[in-house]
Amino acid sequence: MSYITPIEFEVTDPVLLDAKIAEIQTALKTASLSWNGYSFARAYKHAKNVNGAKVYYPAVYQGQSLDYLNVYPNDNLTSYSFTYVKQPQTLDSETDGFHDYEAELSVVVVFRLHKIGTSNAYRFTELLKYDVIRALEDIDSLTIESVYDEIEDCFSDFTVTEIEPQYLSEKFGALRFDCSVHYSNNCQITNTY
Repeated sequence: MSYITPIEFEVTDPVLLDAKIAEIQTALKTASLSWNGYSFARAYKHAKNVNGAKVYYPAVYQGQSLDYLNVYPNDNLTSYSFTYVKQPQTLDSETDGFHDYEAELSVVVVFRLHKIGTSNAYRFTELLKYDVIRALEDIDSLTIESVYDEIEDCFSDFTVTEIEPQYLSEKFGALRFDCSVHYSNNCQITNTY
């Protein structure tokens, strides 16, 4: 695992929710979001023991035989995004092997303000929020339900006390877009694993 050269893993031939996350990952790599350095796919909740207590943090898959990358705010990445899927995912309907699902997910964007917007003399989080909303609005069957712009709120699904204090300053920021998505398989899926 390396924060210096992280890997933006992309699922090959994604289906179901992976396909929707791939759309989000691609949308967050667009020219209108040129300030977003890395667009990771899905983050998973990982746990570790700290002084006898279980703590949770978000981590993204980097590829086969590589460690997962902890995506808490850090000094090495200027900006990045990832998607975290809430549980459960709801099966709305099933007909002859064709499924329609609904899921709630969070799109999280983390940034170092002084590195991506040196021409702005103020905290320009609203400009970044606008950029992300414009990118996400092009994704079919995705609805933004709510938006958070405090780092602690953006990582509230995890152990926020694990975020180091220096990242809770005016130099760092985060946005979380809680969304509902609908997705389906448009053909029967044949498992090949």
